[in-house]
Amino acid sequence: MSLMLLLVSLEQILVSLERILVSLVLLLVNLMFLLVSLEQILVNLERILVSLEQILVSLMLLLVNLMLLLVSLERILVKHRNEHAFFHCHYDASLISRKSSLY
Repeated sequence: MSLMLLLVSLEQILVSLERILVSLVLLLVNLMFLLVSLEQILVNLERILVSLEQILVSLMLLLVNLMLLLVSLERILVKHRNEHAFFHCHYDASLISRKSSLY
């Protein structure tokens, strides 16, 4: 009888160990799925970072183009101001010479 009880106890222990092993296997499978999910998240984050980098590069290029546009506008304004000033100087000199010729 005692041997029978021992065998039954051993069988129960084996069943419990088998359940523990199955639980551990399931845990490992879940961990693998988690790792795959984390890897996908990391890949998506990397794609987002690449997109952000491309946006930053585009913004920098836009800024450079805006600066070039401002420089061009400044040159146009300076040229216009100089031409306008020359016109007034030429006009004033013309008036002065006409007035002096009248006297």
